[in-house]
Parts: sequence; C-alpha cells; structure tokens
Amino acid sequence: VVEIDPSGYYSTADTSAPNDNRIPVALVASTTNSGNNFLDTNTPSANLSVTKTDGSATYTAGGTLTYTIVVSNAGPFAVTGATVVDTLPAQLTNATWTCTGSGGGTCTASGSGNLNQLANLPIGASVTYLVTANVVAGATVNPLTNTVTVAPPSGTIDPVSANNSASDSDTPGAAPASIGDRVWLDENGNGVQDAGEDGITGATVQLYNAAGTVLLATTTTDTDGRYVFAGVAAGTYSVRVLGASMPAGLAANPTFDLDSGTVTPNGQTAVTVVAGQALTTADFGYNWVPVADSTSPTLGTTGTIGDRIWNDANGDGVQNFGEAGISVVTVRLLTDDNGDGVYGGAGDNAALTTTTNAAGNYIFDALPSRAYVIDVNTATLPAGFGTTPTGDPDSDGVPSGCDNCDTIANTSQATNPCADADADGVIDALDVCALGSDSVDPDGDGTPSACDDCPSLANVQ
Repeated sequence: VVEIDPSGYYSTADTSAPNDNRIPVALVASTTNSGNNFLDTNTPSANLSVTKTDGSATYTAGGTLTYTIVVSNAGPFAVTGATVVDTLPAQLTNATWTCTGSGGGTCTASGSGNLNQLANLPIGASVTYLVTANVVAGATVNPLTNTVTVAPPSGTIDPVSANNSASDSDTPGAAPASIGDRVWLDENGNGVQDAGEDGITGATVQLYNAAGTVLLATTTTDTDGRYVFAGVAAGTYSVRVLGASMPAGLAANPTFDLDSGTVTPNGQTAVTVVAGQALTTADFGYNWVPVADSTSPTLGTTGTIGDRIWNDANGDGVQNFGEAGISVVTVRLLTDDNGDGVYGGAGDNAALTTTTNAAGNYIFDALPSRAYVIDVNTATLPAGFGTTPTGDPDSDGVPSGCDNCDTIANTSQATNPCADADADGVIDALDVCALGSDSVDPDGDGTPSACDDCPSLANVQ
C-alpha cells in the first residue's frame, strides 16, 4: 500500500517500518487485511543525528583530548538553528573548538569553553566540530565520559530521537615519564658534579628511540645546564648531546655519561623509564682538556683558566642556585713576559681578552704553564653593580682588591696584590700581611696593621 501525502503534510510513522509511505500487504483470497495505517502531520520534521569520538580509548592526566563531533540532517526538511550542546565534565578544562560545514551546512567558525551553538543544516548537510581540552593534572575518573546532543529548533520535530546524542568514554592511561637532567663543566674530570662546577648553557640535547635511528625530540639546556624531556612514554631511549652545539674544546672532552660513567663517555646514553618515572640521572660532563690532563698532566700540557662572573644576590660569595651570570663583562689575562714583576706592564705581551657569555662564563684555553693574572675590567660591569668582589678567588680568606685577579704560579712582585709579597716562595695568606691590605685589629694591640691579616706570624721572614 502506498500513501501520497496531502499537500502540506508529511508522513511521521507507518505501521510497517521504515517510514517511507509504503506498507507491504499480503492478501489471501476472500480475506481482509486491516490496520495498515499512515500517520501524517503538517509540522516540519528532520532526522538529525550526531556522532562523537576522540580516537582514543584512554586519557592521560595533564594531557589533552580532541573530540570530533559530526552533526547531520537526513531530512525530509531543512533545519535552521539546530542546537548543538557539549557540556564538558569537570576533568576537562581550557577547551577551544572550531567548526566547518559540508553540503551547505553552516556554523560559528570557532570559540572556547562549553559548546552551545546553533547550526544550519539543509537536507543531506553536516557540520563538524573539533573540540580540544586539557585533562586536569591528577585526574583519575574511570571512565572519563563526554556527551554531546543535538535538538531541532522550535516548530520542527525529529521523528528519530535515538541518534540525537553521542558519548565518548576513555579509561585512565599510563602516566607519562620524564628524562633529564644536566650538562655540566666537569673541571677536574672526575665525573662528579662538584660544588662550583657550572652547567653548560645552550647545549642541544636530543631524544632518540632505543635504536638511535629516529629523532623524537630536541631541547636546549638552561643557564644552569639543565634540560628535561617531559611527557615521555614508558620505554627505552637514547639521549645525546649535540657536540656541534658546544665549543669545540668542550665537545672533544666528555668526562661522564650515565651508561659509560667515566670509563668511555661519548656524549650519549641509553635510558629506560617506567610509567610516571622522573629520571634525573641522565647527566653529561665535559671539560676543556682531556681527563688525563686534569689529573696527571704531562710535560708541556696546556691548561685552561675560567670561569664565571655572577650576580651574588645575597652577597655570600657562593654561587647559589638561581644566581644569574653577568654577561658582556671584559676579562683580561695578563703575563709578565720581561720578568720585571709587573703583569701586563710595559714590555709585556698584549693581554688576552675575552667577554663573558650569556651565563656569565668566560674561558682562556690552551695556555702554557706559567704565571698569569686574571683582571676583571670593572668598568664593563652593568650599571648598579659594585666594583668590590663578594667572593675570594685568591683564597687569602679576605675579600679585597686582590680578588679581582688570580695568580696560578709564584711571582716576586710586591706591588702585585696577588704576588709572593713576603718572598717565602709560596703565595699564601701571609703575603697579605706583607702587603698590609685589609687591615683590622684582631691581635688586640690597638693598632690595625699588616700583621692583623695573618692567621699566624710564625716563621715570617
């Protein structure tokens, strides 16, 4: 039996599904077949449907999810102003979304927060929303369910309501791991991060798969030499320091890595992490000279002098974590080439000069064994910094003008504040006594004098 809808009416239901204005009837001779009914209405209708998926069965706390929502109209009437609603659960925050139409469907192009939008859907048209949200850190809900609905505008009915909503559910996934931690200047080559050994800033660190054939991520060390790869899945990886990102003198002399220790370090290491682990032992040590030159140098081996000028914010003379280096400060290396006892004076070779880098580090490399004086040009310090040092690099125990220089071998020049002023053949605290600098009166004789700087006056010549 076929129904032809009257003008202005359309079928909403048939006795026999589907609702296509057709009912199959089987007649037997001399019988009656009744109950073949068609329900018509003069109210417009549209079969709206919605689907939703994030393409995953699990979620990660602290991660993100992106849902694809497709809203369609199968007719028989076009719809203007279908309402699409997606109220996010509490575990999803900072949502943003975009929308595109197909087949003549139109919608608002983008927005943020919960979805509560109108869409226009001609017969056969659709609109697609992409909703991206952050999963709050520490989320454990199981499952995490997100539901979207679509409803026709007032004055239009939807004869099929079962497809007017869709949900996506995810179970908690494995917590991500992280890998770090530091690339540092191992000045004594012992593979230990000793106090005062600075990090190497700006070094490129790469994360590879276990075979070392696929580059997965790249990062750069901060001013303390630290790095981290976050959001890493459980598994085995290879971590490498890109030698080309460091000065050649450093890259050529690795002193430590995690899997080789100090035996055969090569600037890369294999690491294995489990879910949720924060691995902070993937450290890499480097020095300006080979390890053997640091511990048992041979005759003729060159040396290196450095290392950092920093903002001693608390004035304690110690490089505390977080105290920034001072960049673009001029440092000079002075020599006494004519043997007159004056470093950097008339007749001496021109001073070697360098400036501190962004981390406050400086270096003089490939130096032959001899006496040198390090001189900081305090005129190049940024405005606001004092010219009296807070530290004590000459180790006389008293911060003074002598602390603007540093001598690495004996001299005999009494006018040089870092020299062997008492001529005993040893540069030590007694030399400050001979110079009479930094005088106070700890011996209680009522007269500040050179001797007040001496820890002991025994055997002074």
